[in-house]
Amino acid sequence: MHQTFSTIIHVAPKLGVDELLVVRNNLVALLGKDFEYNADNNRFNLNPIVDEKIDFRKPEDGEIIFRLR
Repeated sequence: MHQTFSTIIHVAPKLGVDELLVVRNNLVALLGKDFEYNADNNRFNLNPIVDEKIDFRKPEDGEIIFRLR
């Protein structure tokens, strides 16, 4: 459950969905500010699949062509 809660807390502001922000606020109220801080700053607590795909990163030169092949 900690991994799921951490992922929701970390991802909610990045997605900008109002309902998800309400869930984040409720989880922070329930679990505390320390849990929020760890969720936002410690990526080891997050779901690895979501963590890998949530942040935008610019592809390196040649990576697009490599993936298309």
